[in-house]
Amino acid sequence: MKKSCVPFSPLAVALVVGLGVTATGGLARARPLTVEDGLHPIGPPLTALHTKVTNADWIVAWLLKPNRLRLNQHMSKLRITAAEARAVAAHLYSGPPPTAPAVPWKGGDARKGEQLFVARGCRGCHTIGATVPPEWTRAPDLAGIGIKLRGDWLFNWIKSPRTYNPDTAMPQVTLNDDEIRNLVAFLLSHREGAAVVAKVVKRITGTTT
Repeated sequence: MKKSCVPFSPLAVALVVGLGVTATGGLARARPLTVEDGLHPIGPPLTALHTKVTNADWIVAWLLKPNRLRLNQHMSKLRITAAEARAVAAHLYSGPPPTAPAVPWKGGDARKGEQLFVARGCRGCHTIGATVPPEWTRAPDLAGIGIKLRGDWLFNWIKSPRTYNPDTAMPQVTLNDDEIRNLVAFLLSHREGAAVVAKVVKRITGTTT
């Protein structure tokens, strides 16, 4: 790692990325965690996050203040410094620029999207702003999704979730592109936690997003 980069703990990076570090090989021989490690992989894949998450600032805020970004989340608060959080976020957010979306995702109607969210039974798995964790842990609360996810990624996720994660519990929904656009517009309207991200960034860097 270059001297100009933020210093970080290799173990902190390994844990956040979801890797098991071998006693002899360290990060060089890290591997994905499995159930055999005693850590059930209920979290989503952390690959290509630069195509999914709006920016690295959200990742930093999530690592430092998970309970503030989502009240009912299952992520434990990490014993991680701000410098380590920035280094982990930079690592996770690295990658080539996202390609242009094949299908335009903008222009949806949030009101119609909310109606779809109810009519298609999305509330059977997902909550929005619940104060206690649901029993069904593999469906996240969707509060603040508008500050977390890129619209093009969300469109493609709803259209074909198993293209991104073959092991997801998210079902393949039968919606046309216009309906997906409406659903995306509704979900992106939920921007809870924006003030938390801005406060964390300001505290660390002295600037605002």
